[in-house]
Amino acid sequence: ARGRGRPPLLTWGVPRMRILGSLAAALVVAGCGATLWPTLNAVTPSSVKETLACAGKAAESRGYYLRSKRGDNWIEGKKDVETSKQRQFNEVRRYDTLWMEVHDQPEGARLEIQARSYSQTETRRGPTINDQYATEQVQADAQAVLDKCGGPAPTQG
Repeated sequence: ARGRGRPPLLTWGVPRMRILGSLAAALVVAGCGATLWPTLNAVTPSSVKETLACAGKAAESRGYYLRSKRGDNWIEGKKDVETSKQRQFNEVRRYDTLWMEVHDQPEGARLEIQARSYSQTETRRGPTINDQYATEQVQADAQAVLDKCGGPAPTQG
């Protein structure tokens, strides 16, 4: 009896397209997610308070304005980026941030620095903040802060 067998596992119909679509989506998510905002880590024998103060001063020396809450273990540094040649028609500005967090460790403190970049666009709905890949400059700034404050003993100033 012709035509009475099992259909092939993968046909060009719906099952095959679902599998290919799922595989493509998984590859896109896996390829993009980890590199948007790189994070650097280091352990220092200094206290959380000393390490956070060092990181704040180092970021300020590189042109970042600082924001934090009293008593918290984090600081966010923000710096506007001049990108007049790269702006989209509705882009208001671009800026880089350094998200610096310090955690208590048995041997001292662990400094984590995440380099982030954003753009702000103006639409009918109002201002919109858009995540961007971290620029080379903010990544270099994060490394400089880590080099200054994440080693054996943070240096002040």
